[in-house]
Amino acid sequence: MMRQFLFLAPLLVTSLIHAQSYYNGRFTIETYEYGDRDFTLYDMSRAAIDTFGSTIGAKYFVANSYDRLMEWKEDKEILLITSAAYLDSWNVNAKPVGLSVDDGQIINRSPSSDMDGLVLFYTRHVQEGGVLVVDMDKSYVNIEVPADNWSYAQFNPRDNITDRTRFLNAAVDLGLSVWQTHLVYSEKKTQEENFANIYQGNERERRYLAITIKDNEVHHIVIDVPDAIKLLEGASDTKNILDYLGHEVLYILNLETGNVNFLRSSIDGQITNLDEQSGLSRNEAGLLRDWGSYIVWYVTK
Repeated sequence: MMRQFLFLAPLLVTSLIHAQSYYNGRFTIETYEYGDRDFTLYDMSRAAIDTFGSTIGAKYFVANSYDRLMEWKEDKEILLITSAAYLDSWNVNAKPVGLSVDDGQIINRSPSSDMDGLVLFYTRHVQEGGVLVVDMDKSYVNIEVPADNWSYAQFNPRDNITDRTRFLNAAVDLGLSVWQTHLVYSEKKTQEENFANIYQGNERERRYLAITIKDNEVHHIVIDVPDAIKLLEGASDTKNILDYLGHEVLYILNLETGNVNFLRSSIDGQITNLDEQSGLSRNEAGLLRDWGSYIVWYVTK
């Protein structure tokens, strides 16, 4: 166990209490004590992890998720799985709240008016495993459209019905996956816009996904906060830690821990089993089967 004290602000001390590193340092797990809470950072760099150009990528599951995940994972090196989207009910027919597409299959056409974060997961070719985050309060979705000779087009899928149809058609053509959630930090917003009311709301365990740049490399960082904290307070603390560690923070998104709080990362850097008999506890296996929305990080080939 490592304990290293970091001075982030006057009278506020953070200590690194545990650290692990895998895949040539492209996947690290570090736990920091900030104030009176622990923050575990699962940091995955998008830079190549070997001479063959393999990288760590993200994939979103929201349709027939458990069965598809079990089939898909057979030839994959899986590093981390977490619950992701809000669902509208707790049964086999539950749908994700907000715009949702899974590998080019439209799951929900209805956007959430109060969720400003839209995440596009690329599933094909050289962009496989990459993500694009859009702050829909500040900018439009800007993607290449196959039907328009691969020219770039801008869309406002949350607030414009015509744009929404065109965007969803493009997502189908591109085989994209799409996830809508709360954006709890955006580089496009001011400090006041991001954190004006950080102590409002309920306290509960929190989980975030941060998209950052460090040393000219894109990072996907899952931040797990098991102790109860308010949503924006936890996001603000996360931003402070990432700033100190030298990350340029682009976005921080909220991950669902309400109905289901599922997070799995193997101690040896790779998840080899995802069943009750060999890989998961009974409770974990039940959560994985029952919850219909995950983000998975894995090694692309």
